Amino acid sequence: MGFGLGAKRLFTARFLVQGISSGRAGQGVVPMAFWCFSMGGGLMTLVYGLAKREPVIILGQGLATLIYVRNIMLIVKNRRRASKTLDN
Repeated sequence: MGFGLGAKRLFTARFLVQGISSGRAGQGVVPMAFWCFSMGGGLMTLVYGLAKREPVIILGQGLATLIYVRNIMLIVKNRRRASKTLDN
């Protein structure tokens, strides 16, 4: 149960980070930390679902975690591209 609650804390943290970042920027933004907390919470929830043998949790969090990983990869790719553009 403690592990599952830890996963929920990570999901809560992602919204706090997003809210603070948006407030500072004066517009809606989704910072990299949001996706990192999403992935951490998603993986933890997936492990919890596997341990409890809950197919709904496994399917939902398995797919969601793939989306989080994809978004992180896209952000890293775009940052590298922007960095190379600035170097030229």
